[in-house]
Amino acid sequence: MTDLAVVADKVSAILSEGDLSRFNAKERNEYYVRLCTETGLNPMLTPFRYLKLSGQLRLYANKSCAEQLRNIHGISIRIVDQREDNGLWLVTVEATDKRGRTDSDVGFAQIKGKQGENRGNAILKAVTKAKRRVTLSMTGLGGLMDETEVESVAEVVGQPFKPGDGEGYVAGPAQELLEHIEKIGTLSSMAEWAYDNGPLILSLDQDSKVSVMRAICARVSNWDCGVPEAKMWVRRADLEEWTQFGPLHGAPPQVTERDEDVF
Repeated sequence: MTDLAVVADKVSAILSEGDLSRFNAKERNEYYVRLCTETGLNPMLTPFRYLKLSGQLRLYANKSCAEQLRNIHGISIRIVDQREDNGLWLVTVEATDKRGRTDSDVGFAQIKGKQGENRGNAILKAVTKAKRRVTLSMTGLGGLMDETEVESVAEVVGQPFKPGDGEGYVAGPAQELLEHIEKIGTLSSMAEWAYDNGPLILSLDQDSKVSVMRAICARVSNWDCGVPEAKMWVRRADLEEWTQFGPLHGAPPQVTERDEDVF
């Protein structure tokens, strides 16, 4: 398959399915920034997050996205109707932007069998869904799921989810690290690289650190290594700890060669 065909295949996956799993870390970041640029959003405020859902890597809009969009477009929202229907709480909202355009949308939540605070939280979720949906619709992002919708889908497929889950925008040193991880082709090279860059990885902000560690684990999963080894690499575990851990095939050369020098 030619490079052009590969790119076309990736773009087709996004347009038809919203699936970003065929993009590498650099391509995902470029797509993220381009989407933010086109919509006037600030990527540093992480308006979107990536989440593996039903086998696909999907981009979803969060609270920051809705708040930025409402501020940019001067969108005001009012509730025009809310009622119970067959165990669901339905909320209809109408939005008006600064140019006078209007749009409406509906949000819902399951309230059957719920009482007290649980019922109240479900009603609030329905209101939030409606407000987020109409905001995305008015600003050309109606094809994206909001995190409240992701939560509902995750419940159906039995996948744990809470708002804020998934990876956000990665910039600066973290982006350079992610790009390098994509190029590493052997377990020994990964172990050596992660050991050398451990202090830098540990100094990243929490979101970036998680993104880098996940990328490392994904890269070495086919080499019979995973989270335990990755954590030992970046915090520079010594040979004694590796020996206690078990197999040394994942130990970085900085550790094993140092031990050989002693003898």
